[in-house]
Amino acid sequence: MGFTLVEIMVVVVITGILVSLTIPSIHSIRQKTQATITARDLQTLANTLEQVSLDNGAWPAMSTTTMPPELAGAIQIRVWNDGPVTGGQYYWYYFDGVGAILAVINSTATAEQMQIIDGTLDDGFAGFGDFTYSPSGVMVWWLERP
Repeated sequence: MGFTLVEIMVVVVITGILVSLTIPSIHSIRQKTQATITARDLQTLANTLEQVSLDNGAWPAMSTTTMPPELAGAIQIRVWNDGPVTGGQYYWYYFDGVGAILAVINSTATAEQMQIIDGTLDDGFAGFGDFTYSPSGVMVWWLERP
């Protein structure tokens, strides 16, 4: 005694409906996880930069997209070169008297992801605080302001 074609079709349709209901939540969870990992990685890099600053008595020299040489013993170069999981590239700015900035340029993070990152590192508002971001995909975190 087998299944009829109608019974098989009902099972396939119900399975399809259940799968279509879970895909958006899986996507949302993935987006939030990527944002959390990016925030954690930025925090780790910031802590490392601050520790180097304390150990050496000065911030690392400006190095833009290449990893500051002073970080070589503290983090793997792959971490810097791979960039954040939300896309983009790390950028280090330091100008004496102007400030120290850890940035991500060309980020492909969504607005929701950037807000999660901002909320984790700062105040959760794009234009305020030490961490800011723009719709053009630039995240800026002031580690030291003048």
